[in-house]
Amino acid sequence: MKKRLALLLIPMLAIIVSLGFVVQPTRANTDTTKNTAQTTGDTANKTKDTVQSTDKAATPQDTNILTEENAGQAKDMEKATSQAADAAQDIAQTKKSTKKSTAPSPKDIVTFKDQKLANDVRAQLGLKKGDAITESALTPLTFIFTRGVSDLSGLEYAKNLSLLEAPDGKISNLSPLKGLKNLQTLNLAGNKITDISALTQMSNLTMANLADNPVNFNTGSAASKTLQALVGKGVNVYHDDMVQLTTERVTKDSITVAWNIDQSDGMPHLGALTLNGEQVKSFDVFKQAQSEYTFTGLKEGQTYDIGLSMSFNLTQSDYQITKTLHVKAEDVQPKQQVTVTPNIGGNTATIGHFNGDAVKQNGTLAIDLKNYKEDQVNVQLTAEQIKTLQDKKAAVQINKGDSTVSIPTELFGSGQDVTVEVDKQKPVIDALSSVYDFTIKTATGTISKFKQPVTLTFSVDPSKVNNPDNVKVWYYNPSTKKWESIGGTYKDGVVTAQTYHFSTYTVFEKAQKSSSSVTGSSSHSGSTTKAAAGNGAGNQLPNTATHTMNFIALGTLLVILASVCLWFQRRKQKA
Repeated sequence: MKKRLALLLIPMLAIIVSLGFVVQPTRANTDTTKNTAQTTGDTANKTKDTVQSTDKAATPQDTNILTEENAGQAKDMEKATSQAADAAQDIAQTKKSTKKSTAPSPKDIVTFKDQKLANDVRAQLGLKKGDAITESALTPLTFIFTRGVSDLSGLEYAKNLSLLEAPDGKISNLSPLKGLKNLQTLNLAGNKITDISALTQMSNLTMANLADNPVNFNTGSAASKTLQALVGKGVNVYHDDMVQLTTERVTKDSITVAWNIDQSDGMPHLGALTLNGEQVKSFDVFKQAQSEYTFTGLKEGQTYDIGLSMSFNLTQSDYQITKTLHVKAEDVQPKQQVTVTPNIGGNTATIGHFNGDAVKQNGTLAIDLKNYKEDQVNVQLTAEQIKTLQDKKAAVQINKGDSTVSIPTELFGSGQDVTVEVDKQKPVIDALSSVYDFTIKTATGTISKFKQPVTLTFSVDPSKVNNPDNVKVWYYNPSTKKWESIGGTYKDGVVTAQTYHFSTYTVFEKAQKSSSSVTGSSSHSGSTTKAAAGNGAGNQLPNTATHTMNFIALGTLLVILASVCLWFQRRKQKA
C-alpha cells in the first residue's frame, strides 16, 4: 500500500512543481502591483487606527466634528493612494512600451545563410557578434570586403552597396545581387559561378572580376551572350578566357609563343613570361604592344614549361591570370600544332574565345591536360569551333601526359557540339602503359567508327621494354573478352598506333601471332564498353589464363565426398 501511495505522490509532486514554475513568472510580474496594494493597505490601516483612536479620545459633543474630519482625511488618503497606484501603473506601462520599441521586429531582421558573411557585415556596421542585422541597419552599407563565403543571401537588402569583394569561396548563386542598382564594382574571383545572367540587372555595374570560375564562355553559350551584353554596356569583365597563349614556331633550340588579350573585357597593366618557373621577361602592357616572344638557346628534345602571367589592377589588389604551355624543343613542320590550356569546371574542359587564326592549314589544335590529375575528363568543342578547324583541315589532339589522342575534325560531322570523353581505367596486369577508354559523343549519338584513322600515343617506361618490336597497342574486344593488338611502333618510350574505332586501349609487350594481330584498318566493331581492370572477369590477357579456380572447385568437391563417406562409416559402426 505504501508503494502505491509513493507512486501516486510522485506524479502529483511533479504536477505541483510544474505549476510552481508556471505561476512563478506571473508572480514575478505582479510584484509591483502587490507592493503598491500593500502600501495602500498599510495606509488604510493607519487611517483606520487613527479614526478609532480619535473615537476613543473624543467627547460626545465632538464626535460629529471628528467623524467628519476623519472621513475627509480618509477620502484624501484614498485619493492619494489611488493616484500613486495609477502613477506606478503608468511607469510600468512606459517601461514595457519602451522595451518593445527598442527590440527589432522579427520582420525587419535580415537572415544571412553564411555566418562568415554575416559577421563581416556586422563588423562593417559596428555591431557586436550575434547582434541582429536589420534592413534599416543595412541602408548605410556601401562596401563590404569578405573572403571564403559560400552564400550571398542577405545582401539583397543592402540597397546602397556599391562595392563587393568576395573572392576565393564557393559562391554559385548571384540572384541575391539582382536588385542592387547601385553596385558598381564586383570581385568574385575564385568561386563556383556558372550562371552570370544576374549581372545584366545591375544597371550601374562598371567592373566584374570572374576569373577562376567554371563559367563556360564558349561561343554561343549563355555566358558568352551575357558577356557580350555587358561589354556592350561598357562593363569591364575579367575572366580566364580573355588571355590566350599559343605556340607559333618550334625548332630544335627555340620556341616562339604568342598571346592575345581581349581588351574589350578589361585591360591588364603588367605581364611576365616564365621558362620552367623562372621569369625571363616582364613588360608593361600599356607601353608595349608586343604579343610574341621567342625563347632561344634551348636543348633539343627537352620539354619546357612556358608561363604567361597578366596582372590586372582591381579594387584592393592586383589579380593575375596565368596560362601555361608544355612544349618540346624539336624541329616541327610548318603545320605545327597550336597548344591551348582549357578551362576546367568539374570534369569538363572547354575552350573559350577560340582564336582560329592561330591554327595553320593542316595543323593541329593541342589541348593540354597534362596537369589535370583526375582520371576522367570530358573535352567539349562547339559547332563553331569545329567548323573553324574543319575549314583548315586541322586535327584536335588531347594530351593527358601519359597518352594522347589525335582526331581529324572531319570525323566530328557538322552543325553540332562534340564531347570527347577520355577515361583512365584501373591498371591491367602486364600492361606497360596506362589504360584509357576513348568515346566521341554528339547530340545525335556516339561516333564509334571512323573513315579516317585516329592516332593514339602511349608513354611507357623504357626500362621495362625487352624487345621494342613486340611493344604494341592493344584494345579490349568486349565480344571475345580478349585483348587484341592494333599494332604500332615504339620509339624512345612512346608507342604510336592508329585505329578506326574507339574502345579501351593500353600497351603490351607480346610476341605477335597472326591470328591475334589486328591492324589499324581492321573492321572490328567500335564498341565503347569499358574493360574490367586488374584480375576482374573478362580482363583476359594474351596467354595468361590460369587454372586456379578449377583447383579450388576440385578441392571443395573432395572435401564434401570425404565428409559423406565419414558419415556413412560412423552410422554403420553404430548399427
